[in-house]
Amino acid sequence: MKSWSALSYLFGVLCLVMFGACTVVRTLPEGVPRFADNGDGTITDNATRLMWEAETGNGGDICLFRKAQTYAENLQLGGHTDWRLPSLGQLETLLDENHSPRINPVFECKPGKYWTRSKGRYKQRLLTRLALDFRDGEKKYFIGAGVNYYVRAVRKTK
Repeated sequence: MKSWSALSYLFGVLCLVMFGACTVVRTLPEGVPRFADNGDGTITDNATRLMWEAETGNGGDICLFRKAQTYAENLQLGGHTDWRLPSLGQLETLLDENHSPRINPVFECKPGKYWTRSKGRYKQRLLTRLALDFRDGEKKYFIGAGVNYYVRAVRKTK
């Protein structure tokens, strides 16, 4: 078991160095569920060791990036205050092609685009924020002012 943990750690470091960000999704022992509903508005992903907001954040309303960021950073949920917006890679770990919207049904999800803290280049010129669309599972670029997307906060588990 220790060798698997070391391998996962090294893989995560390699991804961070080579690609800027990476989320390691671990293989779980038989009988361990991927997602655990904590009964307090949070869901723990046992494969990534991330804790997620169970419902679409910000009261289910779309909002601008700054409001989404402030919402996540000020969130107090499940006895935790260290919430933040996820990276694109972290949010992509929730994709489930077998459902519509494309997310595991343990999560309440408004079909649409969700903010991430990740940045990307649009047409190799413009540095922009990235969002993930749970309607089709594709990343989207934030272009222009006044764009409103949904929010789902995340935190690392200890």
